[in-house]
Amino acid sequence: MNHEENILKYIIEKSNNGMNWDEYKYVVQSSNGTNGHTYSLPTNVSAKYYRKTIVFLNGETTTLDPIIAACETSIEQIKAFPNLSNGNFHVEIDVEDNVEGKLIITDLTSKVCNSENIQFQKGQNLFSFSLQLQAGTYLIHFISDKQILPAKFNIN
Repeated sequence: MNHEENILKYIIEKSNNGMNWDEYKYVVQSSNGTNGHTYSLPTNVSAKYYRKTIVFLNGETTTLDPIIAACETSIEQIKAFPNLSNGNFHVEIDVEDNVEGKLIITDLTSKVCNSENIQFQKGQNLFSFSLQLQAGTYLIHFISDKQILPAKFNIN
């Protein structure tokens, strides 16, 4: 970690579904300075997702986006989580090959709410979104030359 001023500790959380998080480990910051330090955790992966929360000396916290730890690359699929969000959500897409595609978010009337061209890498790809959407059900579509994969998610 670089630039660790005013940091009390790091909390590592784990989840198998990206919605329900449990504390996995916490690491007390080794010194309160600007020198970088390396921290490590055991390499035995027991969950699919991990995320880090930084706890500052003043009590404020910052939670970083999750990472995918357990990679399963079998079939192409798309998943949005958490399924009930306030507009901050993640999309996980498994692809068999490097492919250029598009992510399109629509409401149930097919109105396009967001569209992005993306170069997907073979394996799991994770994208984070922070959108101002009205409460309701939405569809996210992964579109490539080979196929279209839809996923449904809800905004509260």
